[in-house]
Amino acid sequence: MLQTLSTASSLWNPSQRSACLEIVEFQRSQLSSLSPCPFYLKFGSKSVQKGRALVSGTFPYACQRPKQYPAGKKPGEYPQNMDLPPVLPKKKKKPYPIPFKEIQKAARKDKKLAERGIEKPLQPPKNGLLVPELIPVAYEVLDAWKLLIKGLAQLLYVIPVYGCSECSEVHVAHSGHNIQDCKGPSSSKRRGLHSWVKGSINDILIPIESYHLYDPFGRRIKHETRFDYDRIPAVVELCIQAGVDIPEYPSRRRTNPIRMIGKKIIDRGGYVEEPKPWRAVDPSSSSIIDLDTCGACERFPPPSPEDVPIIAQETMNAHETVQTGVTKLMKKYTVKACGYCSEVHVGPWGHNAKLCGEFKHQWRDGKHGWQDATVSEVFPPNYVWHVQDPKGPPMRSALKRYYGKAPAVVELCMQAGAQVPRRYKPMMRLDIIVPEILRSDCSEVHVAHSGHNIQDCKGPRSSKRRGLHSWVKGSINDILIPIESYHLYDPFGRRIKHETRFDYDRIPAVVELCIQAGVDIPEYPSRRRTNPIRMIGKKIIDRGGYVEEPKPWRAVDPSSSSIIDLDTCGACERFPPPSPEDVPIIAQETMNAHETVQTGVTKLMKKYTVKACGYCSEVHVGPWGHNAKLCGEFKHQWRDGKHGWQDATVSEVFPPNYVWHVQDPKGPPMRSALKRYYGKAPAVVELCMQAGAQVPRRYKPMMRLDIIVPESEEASLVA
Repeated sequence: MLQTLSTASSLWNPSQRSACLEIVEFQRSQLSSLSPCPFYLKFGSKSVQKGRALVSGTFPYACQRPKQYPAGKKPGEYPQNMDLPPVLPKKKKKPYPIPFKEIQKAARKDKKLAERGIEKPLQPPKNGLLVPELIPVAYEVLDAWKLLIKGLAQLLYVIPVYGCSECSEVHVAHSGHNIQDCKGPSSSKRRGLHSWVKGSINDILIPIESYHLYDPFGRRIKHETRFDYDRIPAVVELCIQAGVDIPEYPSRRRTNPIRMIGKKIIDRGGYVEEPKPWRAVDPSSSSIIDLDTCGACERFPPPSPEDVPIIAQETMNAHETVQTGVTKLMKKYTVKACGYCSEVHVGPWGHNAKLCGEFKHQWRDGKHGWQDATVSEVFPPNYVWHVQDPKGPPMRSALKRYYGKAPAVVELCMQAGAQVPRRYKPMMRLDIIVPEILRSDCSEVHVAHSGHNIQDCKGPRSSKRRGLHSWVKGSINDILIPIESYHLYDPFGRRIKHETRFDYDRIPAVVELCIQAGVDIPEYPSRRRTNPIRMIGKKIIDRGGYVEEPKPWRAVDPSSSSIIDLDTCGACERFPPPSPEDVPIIAQETMNAHETVQTGVTKLMKKYTVKACGYCSEVHVGPWGHNAKLCGEFKHQWRDGKHGWQDATVSEVFPPNYVWHVQDPKGPPMRSALKRYYGKAPAVVELCMQAGAQVPRRYKPMMRLDIIVPESEEASLVA
């Protein structure tokens, strides 16, 4: 980007042909110091019409250099598979949200002003006055808070929620999970399993309460006067202090600012008698009952099935409004939180009630350790496990690393039909496919009537079993490994970015290769060019323009898709069991189909480009790989999660998945002592062979069909 600086006056002779010096003025709109792209000065030759004479010379230009962002720090970019929120230790104080050195620096500055007798400069709301531009935000947050409570109370009639009776774990599904992470007093008797009971709205929306203050700058709450103040939700108290007027909870509105020297208030406008707490007047007929979660499920009737998705989306929007609104308000209005417990106080300083019972509270005589609060302390997200199939089998500890998390409100609304906000998707790990089974944490597959006894398991708990596998029943994905790729409407169009990865369908890589090779599938359209693209080096100089891509098929109607036969998901439920007479015929047809796919993919990949990551199993069908940061293998931190793309092989697009060849499927299990006598074959070939199909000739040497496996006595003699 090159911009000529505007000329204010000329100080050079038109007859000169050397460097031309000008007095220049910068336009504020173009050369703002707040621009994200810095400017620098550059000189260039140019001819200028000066009166009637044509003058050439060297002119300065303002050039704009794009700002360089650190890896993974670009605004608006969300990382993939974000780490789950850490659990802070209870025997340690919470970290300060503001660095302690900055707190000390500000305190020293205030102390110097106080020593010199200079008043502390205060801006609203630090001086007791309201911030006018935040008053509408406070009303918006309060309305969204009411809508959030109402929506959650109605959705709890439809979506079941469970809570552990001994710890704070919450689960949103039709049954509790089996993840062994309970920290309750009797969890050791259950081996870490939770004791599930039916949950309530307080398990989804954690009630964080604060004392209501008529005058935040008035008398400080003492331990013996704590019952003279109402306890209301901290979000409501924050809105009241930000300008919301609620008759039941009045607040003092100052017209003159307070004055301070150091930490001492020298003018607060006098003390005003505070009204009695509202609960002492008439707590039953309160018109602010909608602001509290207490009894919310009894106040609202169950919704109709047609209204559930609408209520879920409104509740999700209300949750986001409260989240963003509280964030805006807390940037101006002071909120304090205890560094040891969950107590929150909305005001310039904390109260003196001795209610803390956490780590080393005896040393503090029960007083709270006040520090600046964070948004998550005033409006806790309450993270729960994200469940991909709420009606499916319970989540297990063995598959824990595949699961993601989300705030309880987001998970509840999502299961009710709401759209998930973009910023929660990385933590929910939507790109990760949870395996149906897990064999002692390794990928070993065995085709026989029982598992083998070869001690070659590499799972994390294999040492306890001396390398033996822990066999469970397999599925079609154990035979035919699902290798997926992004579907591209235009392989030569815009490259997939990390933040746009959810705008593309994930389909089997073999299907995507066939589509790009000419197969037309209405659900997965592809751009067919009539004119070739033109390139100079690695740059495309003519691609025929960009075309608007259609929406991904899953966003249109994923349930009624006619391409369900192209995916292995749920394949065993779609087809009935065969008759015994048809088994050999089906086996031979399956073997022939496997060979056709193998040879066909080999032919297509000789012409059509397919990329594979050099570190993980990710595959991309197209002239170049995508930019989604999904790699989590060797040294992925050095690459910021980006894949190391290289040309793919046929075995990466259509993996053979070798398994041990079993000569007698109903015989004794295979043993480690006879391991060198056994052969291997692709899982599909071994399965079809045992069902009665003829083995292709090229697999026979690998299967070691000519080797006779010795008996146990003969093997010991040979050894």
